Amino acid sequence: MKITLPIHNLEKHPVSHIDIPPGELGDISSSGTTAVISDIHGNLEALDAVLEDIDSLGVENLVSLGDQVGYGADPERVIQRLIIRNATCLMGNHELALLDDHCLGTFNPGAAQAVRMHRKLLSEESMNFIRTLPRSIVKHGARFVHGLPPGSILEYVSLTPDKKLMRIMAILKQTMSFTGHTHLMMWFELTEILNNPEDISQSRIGSKLSLNNLKRESFNAATSRPLTLRKTRRYLVNSGSVGQPRDGDWRAKYLIWNRDRGIILPRYVPYDNLTAAGKIKKRGLPGHFAEKLLYG
Repeated sequence: MKITLPIHNLEKHPVSHIDIPPGELGDISSSGTTAVISDIHGNLEALDAVLEDIDSLGVENLVSLGDQVGYGADPERVIQRLIIRNATCLMGNHELALLDDHCLGTFNPGAAQAVRMHRKLLSEESMNFIRTLPRSIVKHGARFVHGLPPGSILEYVSLTPDKKLMRIMAILKQTMSFTGHTHLMMWFELTEILNNPEDISQSRIGSKLSLNNLKRESFNAATSRPLTLRKTRRYLVNSGSVGQPRDGDWRAKYLIWNRDRGIILPRYVPYDNLTAAGKIKKRGLPGHFAEKLLYG
């Protein structure tokens, strides 16, 4: 079956990334800048476009929050790209399913089919790399995890009750956390409620929390405005998905975190999604995996 790219998607989501004068962003090529990507899902075309965008900005630090594999047609080439780039990569639930049949058993039939295929497509070198992936890391003073801090691979930030999420954010040593898994580009801001959370019991933290302390927003694709970080706030930021959109926007998405300026910049990168979708269908994987790349 021939796949055609919907023209309305190109009109709805123009190819320009950002209309902000570079001077407002500071030197984003500095050593204090990190590119945060997630949920590539075997989409080589999306990853290559994102890496090209990262290179155009002069950013060298790269963290991938997991789910490098799953759904897509090119898991081996994606993993090898990341190895060559010396990217810091985390374990996602799709990597866990590669290694653990119990986890695989929780997947829907289509996702499980892709994981079984990826087991055959991945080289021993890539599988050994995947076996070493951590569940979470702390780097540059921030926590990075696929699912829910401090170290959950499987839980979704978007499904976590606000009270639980506030409690997690309040007791973490790090005031900044990055997550993936939801495929949604959004952020949570918690008003600083304690001077030293390490010295306060969880029960006392709970008594001080109010829903008014938590703010949540999605990044605005229409403006691409950066998130300005306040030193008196705590943040949990979801980086969206490079290779398997679930927000109605087909473009590859990731974040640039500039620690020196205290900003997080969303990036929306057009790529050859027609080729990526066609390769999924050629592999014999479920057609809706390909359709997601076209329609978001």
